[in-house]
Amino acid sequence: MSTYQLVLPLTESDYQITGVTGFLATHVVDQALKAGLTVRGTVRSAAKLVDVKKRWPGTNFDAVVVPDLVTGDYTEALKGTLKVMKAAHKAGVTRIVLTASIAGVDDPTKGGFIRDYTYTATDWNPLTYEMALSGNLPGLGTYAVSKTLAEKAAWDFVKAHPEIKLTAINHVVLVISGTTEVPKTGVPLFVDVRDAARAHVLALKNDAVIGQRVLLNGGSYTFYQIVKLLQQKRPELASRLPSLEGVEDEPGPFARVDTAIAEKTLGMQFLSFEESFLDTIDSLVAIENADKARM
Repeated sequence: MSTYQLVLPLTESDYQITGVTGFLATHVVDQALKAGLTVRGTVRSAAKLVDVKKRWPGTNFDAVVVPDLVTGDYTEALKGTLKVMKAAHKAGVTRIVLTASIAGVDDPTKGGFIRDYTYTATDWNPLTYEMALSGNLPGLGTYAVSKTLAEKAAWDFVKAHPEIKLTAINHVVLVISGTTEVPKTGVPLFVDVRDAARAHVLALKNDAVIGQRVLLNGGSYTFYQIVKLLQQKRPELASRLPSLEGVEDEPGPFARVDTAIAEKTLGMQFLSFEESFLDTIDSLVAIENADKARM
């Protein structure tokens, strides 16, 4: 389980991005290259090195193999962010953008995201390392602890090394579940991956977000609303969707996220629920059709 991803400027236009085969990282690389930056990526194996060089064949991209800094062991996974930051500090890197998570902001002991509350950058997940090791937390609870502790480790490292200028990008998580029934929406908040990637690139060039946690959220949603949207906008998929007969939408209330730093300081405008989800479904259908064509 990897708990870290960082973007580090090596020069004015030369950037290191860790774990470039990841879902979000590929979009960060795309947008960094589009912005005219030179990207050096890290991958975990020689096979992945071949893949990424095929994906980004231009002279503005290069990558190196860096074996995974963590193992599947939970205690080792917590050390990932700190190991990368120590290596960056040793190399003289002073600007870092860390991919964090809204899981480090959420408070599941008070209702999580299903409550009338606005989360801000001052909120932290209260679940502890001991709780995670106890085995009594659900999978997402353990994940949240790892994300929280990894981010705190980064901020603690910066306190000890104030020459490092850190920004954390705390984005909400989107989980899609395949089912014949409309499931309950565990995390009713979304952000488009393109917005999350854009926030990383914008943060690199904006000193006003140094020392800040930049929260990202495009709005709220429920699985009921997704199904209804697809029924209306993609009727050809109707036979593959759960039935809404006798089903009511979840009433909420749903928590809000204070995205003022992203919107006012970085100048971001988030993609809408409809655009984000329709683009997601269209991309999945395109992948499915491509796979069928190769058979």
